[in-house]
Amino acid sequence: CPKYKEVPRQGLVDALTQEDKDVILKAFVRDMDGLKQKIEECKGDGTGEKKNKVLVLTDPLCTLDVREQIFKDIVEEYEKQGQIFIKPHPRDELDYYKVFPDYPIFDGTVPMEMLNFFEGLRFEIVVTVFTDLKGIRFADKLVRLGDEFMDKYEDPEIHNQNKN
Repeated sequence: CPKYKEVPRQGLVDALTQEDKDVILKAFVRDMDGLKQKIEECKGDGTGEKKNKVLVLTDPLCTLDVREQIFKDIVEEYEKQGQIFIKPHPRDELDYYKVFPDYPIFDGTVPMEMLNFFEGLRFEIVVTVFTDLKGIRFADKLVRLGDEFMDKYEDPEIHNQNKN
């Protein structure tokens, strides 16, 4: 459409003031106090000792029982590298509060990009299976596990449709 002009999102985000970001956050975040508490948990373990923080972004993958096993395996692998935090995908219906009661869990309705708007929020690692990680500015290392990882959990024909 000739009336629209497409520009990269990052330039628009960079132009936002903190006041602009706060307005956007109010549109997306139902429980700001709860989210801020989770973010404070991410900033440190309270002992002064630096502990790596790992954010696991979920995906609405396959059946719930297989999905539960996938994320149990991811948490088991990455908790060796630091404190796990879980951010469910907005369409993910697995009850992560029940499956992972000992881990901090972000509200699944909050888009992950909103975490970019919190000053001082930093993760050493963000890991996901398929989520696009290009918009994340709050992590040192981004890990997208991809198709080969999923091959262990379901028939590759299901998630490799684009390759066929």
